[in-house]
Amino acid sequence: MTVLLSVKDLSKRYDGRWVFKDLTFKVSRGERLAVIGPNGSGKTTLVRMLSLLETPTGGEIYLDGESLLEAPEKWAVRRKMAVVFKRPAVLNTTVYGNIALGLKVRGEKKDSIHEKVEWALKEFNLRHLEDRNARALSGGEKQLLSIARALVLEPLLLLLDEPTSNLDPENAALVEDVIKNTGSTVIITSPTESAARIADRTIYMAGKHR
Repeated sequence: MTVLLSVKDLSKRYDGRWVFKDLTFKVSRGERLAVIGPNGSGKTTLVRMLSLLETPTGGEIYLDGESLLEAPEKWAVRRKMAVVFKRPAVLNTTVYGNIALGLKVRGEKKDSIHEKVEWALKEFNLRHLEDRNARALSGGEKQLLSIARALVLEPLLLLLDEPTSNLDPENAALVEDVIKNTGSTVIITSPTESAARIADRTIYMAGKHR
């Protein structure tokens, strides 16, 4: 299979301590990769670097053959990805408006936006909340909304940082089923082996560097 993401000798150092060092792996197009490790092992830091929200101390990252760290227009690279963190951020608008926003920014036609938002509302059991202000939702509902908002973009690379951490077992299973059927390449982090259930391959981060 074609390699979509290539990470070579990636390292991050904070205040004299290595979060991780010389991390190397590749992800094939369409693959689902689980990144497992305890809290503090650097999983979220890795997601932040892959999504260009944080700069590594050293190493290289290539997406679809293009260097992420040397890309002249990082906004254009970011549009190939979608990221969901374990502490979801939502906008001060309706659930429907939150899901539709990224599609509007990408210039999709009104009918296409409506069709994709309707799909997301159905898949994530959010239809009864579509007119609710997103900031009034529970933590679990916000998590579902954030994942739905990312998936409707049909990103080349989907980065999910502990996406089911705020969900009950029923909704966690719902999210896992949707992820298994997405056409995106997926990197999903988890402190437990749970993410391995929906992954094609698993890597482990020990987090023991000093």
